[in-house]
Amino acid sequence: MFITLERLEDKGLLSSYYGDPTPVRGGRAKRFFNPTKAGITAVQQSLGRVAAMTEGLESVLSKP
Repeated sequence: MFITLERLEDKGLLSSYYGDPTPVRGGRAKRFFNPTKAGITAVQQSLGRVAAMTEGLESVLSKP
């Protein structure tokens, strides 16, 4: 169920912890994920690459 999140955690891009079990969840604990500094850096780099790739497209796409 959390395969992608677990893979990102294995790569050091996320960390996770379990909350307290609740009766609403049948006594199961909820798992929470947080980005690490490396994860935030990776997202920032990806967004920068997307911005660079799309730079100038607006003028091309707005032409009739």
